Amino acid sequence: MEFKLITKLKKNMKNKLTPLSLKLRTCLNDNLQHSLST
Repeated sequence: MEFKLITKLKKNMKNKLTPLSLKLRTCLNDNLQHSLST
């Protein structure tokens, strides 16, 4: 039971983290491209 709970928690964390990290990555990429173009 505890094990199931932990895996569920981990999954939820991953789901919450993924969009955030993606946003961060695109933000970083945009900044990089901007600095390169100028």
